[in-house]
Amino acid sequence: MTKLFEPPVFSFQRGEYVGILGGGQLGRLLAEKAHRLGLQTHVLCYKHTDPAAMIATRSTIIDKDWKDTDALRSFATSGVRWILCEWENVPVLAVEFIGQFVQVYTLPTVLGVGRSRKAEKTMAKELGIPTTNWMDAIDSVGQSALTKEWDQKDGPFILKSDNGGYDGGGQTEFTNWEKRRDVYRPGNAPAIIEQKVKLAMECSVIVARDTNGNMQVSPALRNEHTNHYGGGILASTIWYPGCIDEDLEKEARQYARRIASHLDLVGVICVEFLITTARKILFSEIAPCRPHNSGHGTLEAADGQDQFYWYLASVIPGLQLQSMFFDRPWMMINLIGQDIELISTLHDLGWSVHDYGKSEARPGRKMGHATIVVGDEDELHPVYKVIKELPFETPIRFIW
Repeated sequence: MTKLFEPPVFSFQRGEYVGILGGGQLGRLLAEKAHRLGLQTHVLCYKHTDPAAMIATRSTIIDKDWKDTDALRSFATSGVRWILCEWENVPVLAVEFIGQFVQVYTLPTVLGVGRSRKAEKTMAKELGIPTTNWMDAIDSVGQSALTKEWDQKDGPFILKSDNGGYDGGGQTEFTNWEKRRDVYRPGNAPAIIEQKVKLAMECSVIVARDTNGNMQVSPALRNEHTNHYGGGILASTIWYPGCIDEDLEKEARQYARRIASHLDLVGVICVEFLITTARKILFSEIAPCRPHNSGHGTLEAADGQDQFYWYLASVIPGLQLQSMFFDRPWMMINLIGQDIELISTLHDLGWSVHDYGKSEARPGRKMGHATIVVGDEDELHPVYKVIKELPFETPIRFIW
C-alpha cells in the first residue's frame, strides 16, 4: 500500500477548494452545500456534463478505470484542501495515489471494506453485529448441505456480487439450495449467497465522525425499495416519531457507532439494516464514505445539520459537527426515469424538488428526488394518498 502523505491540517476558510471523487448526483448535492458555505469545488469525473461537474467550480476528466495517473495527479495537486467521495466504486488504488499529495484520511480503508459484501459482513460478525445467514459463493459450491445454522426449508436465497452491486445490481434470487450451482460456478466473479429473512421493514442510520473522533448518529430512517427487500432502487424514505421501534433504533445506532469507530471513519457512512417479523435487527450493508439516498430528506428536515453538511464538517476542521434531529415528520421519494416529469406537479403539491440535471431519463435511473415536511404524523396519510395515485415508474408503496 502506498504511504499516504500527511500534509498540514487546514481549517475552514472561505474560497478554499473541496475535491469530490465522482460526478453523480451525490457530488452535485455536496457541491451545492459547499458553495453555500463559501467553498469552491473541484470534481473528478467522467464527463463535463456529469451532474456534479455541471455546477462545480472546476472539473477534471478521468478514464472509466481510474488508471489515468496524469488526471489523478493534476486533480490532487490543483490546490484542493480536502477530499470527499460521492461514489462507492472509486478504486482504492486511485484514492491511495491521490493520498500521496493531499490528505484523504481513512477513505481507502472505508472504501476497501464497504466495496466488498464479504468484507463488510465479516467485519459485522467480528464486531458482534448480527447479519443474515451468508457464505462465500465459492465455498457453497462444494458443500453438500446447508450448515445447521441455516434452515434448509426456508428459502429463497440471493446470490450477490461481492462488489459493484449497489442499488440491487448483481443479484440473482433462487428458491432451492441445489440451484446454487446453476447461478454460480467456479471461475465466476466473487460473490456471496445470502438467505432471505421474513422482512418487516428496512431502516438506515447515517453516522458522521470528524478528524478528532467526535461522532454523531442520525435517527433511524424507514425505507422502502423498489423490490421491497433490502435492494433494488430506494423508492421512498419516511420519518416520524416511533417509525422504528425505540429498542431497535437504539440497537441500530449502537451498531453504526461501532462500525464507524472500528473503521476509524473520517467522513460519513450510511449503515442499512433489515428488521425481521420476529423484531430482530440485522446488518445489511454500508454505503461507504459518502452520503446516502435515504438521507436526502435531511436537507429540508434537519435544521442545517443535514448529511451533506455533516460530511463537510467531518473532514474540514472549523466546521461544527452537531446532532441531527427532526421536529416534524417528513417523507422523501425518488424520481426514477420518467418520474422526473412529475417535478412541477410535486412542486405545486408543496414538495421540495431536486432535479439532478441528467439529460436522459432512462428506466431505473435516478433523476431527482422530492421531500415534504409536515406538521404531524396524521398529515402524512393524505400526502401519501395523493402521491400513490400519481403515475410513478415504480408505484409509491409504503407500509404503515
